[in-house]
Amino acid sequence: MLPSDAFLKTLPMVIAAEQRLTIDAVRVTADLAAAAYCNLVEVALATASENDAGASTALVLHAWSFVDQLYAVRKLLERLGEVASGPRVTAFLDVSSEAAHLRNRTDHLHSKISNISAKKDAERSLFGCVSYCLDPELAGHSGHDALLVSHQIEPVRPGEAFSRGRTPGDDLRLPCGNFFISADGRVLDLDSCVTMLSALIRRMNETVEAQTAELIERLSLEHGVPKEKLRQSYGTGMRTEMLFRRPTAAEAEFINQLQTDGTGSQS
Repeated sequence: MLPSDAFLKTLPMVIAAEQRLTIDAVRVTADLAAAAYCNLVEVALATASENDAGASTALVLHAWSFVDQLYAVRKLLERLGEVASGPRVTAFLDVSSEAAHLRNRTDHLHSKISNISAKKDAERSLFGCVSYCLDPELAGHSGHDALLVSHQIEPVRPGEAFSRGRTPGDDLRLPCGNFFISADGRVLDLDSCVTMLSALIRRMNETVEAQTAELIERLSLEHGVPKEKLRQSYGTGMRTEMLFRRPTAAEAEFINQLQTDGTGSQS
C-alpha cells in the first residue's frame, strides 16, 4: 500500500519498541490485506470465461484471508492512540465493522456447526458467498453493462438456498471489482475496505513521520545526540538464500562412519 521508501517501512529505533512494533504490525497486516484483494482480482480475471471449481476455492481462500487481516488491523489500531485517530480511521472502522463478526464466525466454526444446522433459514452456508462484477466481454458476453459472479464453495442441497450475493448498484468497478463476502446474514464490502485502509495507511505514514521528526529534534537538543544517529533504521525486511546439494555416495558413507564410530578419521 506504500512505496518502498515510505517512512513506515524504515522506522528508526528512536521510536519506543512497543509503539514501533505495533506500527510495523499495522503496516504489514494492511499489506497482507491488499495482497489478498489483489489475489481476488487476479483469480477472477484469470477465470472470467471459465466455470472452474478451483477458482471458487481460491476466491474463498483469499476473501477470508482478507477478513482475517482486516480484523487484525482493527485490533492493532486500538493500541496506537493519537497516531491512529481522525476521520480516516473512523471511516475505515465503520466500513470494516462486519469483519469482527465474520472472523469470529470462522474462528469458532467448530462450535457453531450445531446452530447452523438447526437454522430455520434455508441458507446454511458455512463459508458464505464471494461475489464480484466483471466486464461481460471478458466472459464472452456482449450487450450488457456488467456480469455479476457469485461463488459458494459448498454444495447447495435440497431444501437449502445459495448464499446471497450483493449487487453493486450504480458504482460499477470494471473490468473487475465490487467484491463482497456475505455470510451469516452479514455483508462486507471489500472494495470500500481497501480504499479506506489505503487512505488510513498513507495518512499514518505522514503522521508518524512528522511526530518522529519532532521527537528526534527534541532528543537531539536534550542529549546532544546527532540527528543522523537518532534517525538510524535497519531496512525494510530481509531475504536470505542458501544453496544446498545432496552428498555424494562417498561423502554419505564417510558421514555415516563418523556417526557410527565417532573417531572422525577414515579407515
